[in-house]
Amino acid sequence: MTKRRVILQLTMIMLLAFMGGWIYAAYGNEQSPTSPVKVDVFPEGAYLYFEVPAGEANVVLPPSLDPNSISVHPDQGVQITKIEKSMVLLDQWLPEELIALNRQINSKKAQIAEIQSQINTLTQSARILENTILPADTTKSKEILSDLRQERYAIERQLRDFELDLEKQRTSLKSLQDQWNELCPKENFATSINMSSSGKGKIRIRAFSKNAGWQPLYYVNYSSKKGELTLDLKAEITQKTGIPWMGEIKLYSNAAQGDVAMPELPPLVVEFREPVTLKSFPVEAARLTLDAGGARRIESLSGLTYSVKGQVSGIGIPTTLPLERNVEKIDLEIICLPQIDVQAWAVARTKPLGKATLSGKAHVSIDDVPTGTTTIEEKSPGESLVISLGRVPLVMATREALIPAKSEEKPDKGIFVDGYSIRVANGLSSEASVTVIDRIPVSTHQDIKVNTITLDPKPVEITQKGLCTWKLKLKRGEEKVISVKYEITYPKDREIVIHPMF
Repeated sequence: MTKRRVILQLTMIMLLAFMGGWIYAAYGNEQSPTSPVKVDVFPEGAYLYFEVPAGEANVVLPPSLDPNSISVHPDQGVQITKIEKSMVLLDQWLPEELIALNRQINSKKAQIAEIQSQINTLTQSARILENTILPADTTKSKEILSDLRQERYAIERQLRDFELDLEKQRTSLKSLQDQWNELCPKENFATSINMSSSGKGKIRIRAFSKNAGWQPLYYVNYSSKKGELTLDLKAEITQKTGIPWMGEIKLYSNAAQGDVAMPELPPLVVEFREPVTLKSFPVEAARLTLDAGGARRIESLSGLTYSVKGQVSGIGIPTTLPLERNVEKIDLEIICLPQIDVQAWAVARTKPLGKATLSGKAHVSIDDVPTGTTTIEEKSPGESLVISLGRVPLVMATREALIPAKSEEKPDKGIFVDGYSIRVANGLSSEASVTVIDRIPVSTHQDIKVNTITLDPKPVEITQKGLCTWKLKLKRGEEKVISVKYEITYPKDREIVIHPMF
């Protein structure tokens, strides 16, 4: 490469870096990456904005950006006279953040080549020793043969050491290459934009990348001493555009792209349904039926928007940035579902919310001790959040079923009697208010009747779906028993089945 060519390349790189954006030099594969001036991140993609000054500009956007999404927006005082867009093959596209990893891989390859050369040299030496011609003199032959054996032994030991080292280095190289394949963007064709414009100001280039997105992530902690629930909302951002994001980032809860045309509501029709029996379903379906803080927040018509400052890696490494924190006094509920588990659950129920919340994964802890993960559902203003904080092993609810029996039958009726008892025990060091939820069957047919015989104590609520709720106050070490008994009547010539309704 001539001195003049080198000077020309360096000058071009400096000029392009000054222009901003992700701009490639016109010669060779040198590149001058910088961050976009603005980023709008959606759950399934992101818009990146780059700026160049008015005048002649040749901008090459990274291959990770969709060429069909590129649009150009000049300032009010700038008049664009020409825009030419073409595709450029970048067969050695290397994101700046992967330069160190690329050096490691190349260094490892050099080590492997060196070890392989040593092995080849020793192997060749061993072959020379094997082909050595011994003199006719027996005494001299024995001396030479002894020396050859020692030399061959030394070579074999060296070969074994080199082979072990070679295997180790190859394993290390594979690990680095796997990491490279995971982090390096796969696209090779970049978009070149050649523009001419007049006036004073800047030109903003916008492009969309599907290799980016974000999701809400909650950290929930309940302080038993303060009786407070702390809800930290954070954004987990992942992007693989090949360039880092720095500065202000806007996060949107709505979708970025898609058909925004309003659908039409089809009319309803009513018609006769053909009789359907379980025999008409496939075997599988029949069995299933029987078994079964620091960020700005804006609320608008398009959803929630957060503005946050930070830096996000461009090679797919997740970055977590804080959004907002809410601290609220709550009354912790202890709920028992003995049909599912003998241990109780701790549940936090907030007051009606003053603002909307997003759906997302939540890491839960009590007194800063992790208890597990759950999901926080999307809520509108005026609704309450109900968050399970984990099990309470010292509060137990044991369910024992009664032996089902047939009562004295009427001539045209079958009668089935069933029920259960629940023993609730408080093993905490203080009095506890415990909510117990269980169920009794409900009928889906007018010829099937369900009548309660015993509900002791009486539930505070029985829903139309047969869910019963008891509120119990238990002193330290106290036990209480709930008794439930019911009967089901139905036509004698029919059979009944009791199964969950989902």
